[in-house]
Amino acid sequence: MAIAWSELRGVHGHSAQVEFPDDWGAVPFSVERRGWGTVASVTAERPSGEAGPPFVWLHLTIASPLNEQAGRPLVSNPFILEKATAFFRTGGLAWLTDVHVRDGGRPFKVFDNLHVAGDLSAREFPPDGGRPTNTWVLNAELQIGVGLSLRFAFSEGLDPEQSVTIFGARAVFSRRGPAP
Repeated sequence: MAIAWSELRGVHGHSAQVEFPDDWGAVPFSVERRGWGTVASVTAERPSGEAGPPFVWLHLTIASPLNEQAGRPLVSNPFILEKATAFFRTGGLAWLTDVHVRDGGRPFKVFDNLHVAGDLSAREFPPDGGRPTNTWVLNAELQIGVGLSLRFAFSEGLDPEQSVTIFGARAVFSRRGPAP
C-alpha cells in the first residue's frame, strides 16, 4: 500500500534529559540548559582505576502522531517511523557512540559502535557510508511514541573543550492508506 500521509515532528534541544551512569558519582559533569539547547561536559578527570572513557546518555522525546479517537496510537493502521535525526555538536575529543530508539518501552532499533563527531547541528546528514551521520533510517511500525537516546563518550584526559550540545531532534512519520 502506498504512503498516503507523511509528517515531520521535532523537539528542541533544551528538553534533553541527561542520564549519568550510576557509578559516576565521583566524576564531575556539567549540564547547562540554554535557549539554544542542552550542553553536557566533563569538568574534571575520571578517578584513576575506572575502566573506559567517561560517557553520558542524552534522551529526547519526539511527539508522535496519535489516533484522534481516544488519544491512543493507531494499532490497526499504525504509523511508520521512517527516520530520526539528531542535531548536535561535539567539542574537543567527545563523540557519539550509540543511538537507541525506543517505541515506549519496546526497543525499536539500536545503532552501536559509532564514532560520530563534529558539527552536525544545522542540517540532516543522511547515511552514505562516507561521512558522519546524524540521521538513522528506521522504517518500522510505531505503536506508542518515540524516544531517542544518544550516548556520548569523552576522552580519558581532561580537555576543557570536551562537550556535547544537543540542539534538537526530529522524526518523519508516515501512514499507509488514506490520510488521517
